[in-house]
Amino acid sequence: MDIWAWIILGVHVGAAVVLPVLLFRAWCQKRTIRMGKALPWAVRLMYLSVILAICDSWAAGTDRRDTLFSQTVWAMSDGGTRGYNGFGYCLTYHRRLGGEFGPEVWFWFTPLRLYYTSSRVGASWVWTPDQA
Repeated sequence: MDIWAWIILGVHVGAAVVLPVLLFRAWCQKRTIRMGKALPWAVRLMYLSVILAICDSWAAGTDRRDTLFSQTVWAMSDGGTRGYNGFGYCLTYHRRLGGEFGPEVWFWFTPLRLYYTSSRVGASWVWTPDQA
């Protein structure tokens, strides 16, 4: 993996570890958390992440086979399925000859993978292995 993939992974893992620790400490000390100004901006960032992922899912499925707002992190040797990292999401676009075709997205603010491929539609926990 290149340096940008490590940085994006560190941001995702850091947020997933630090935020629950801070919330737990505040709960133990019986303090209220004042997020009056930060919470609306966090929600706006989530909306932006979803919009960019939708645009990238569409662009990866076109004849261009490349995304608009994310960077390619890995690709299968036959040029089919590729993985991308974007702003707050990881996108895997499946392209298997005669098989699965479509996007699978994981957002940093959810523990679920969302997929809409030719062979399956739905959501699954991030920590479960692929069933395909």
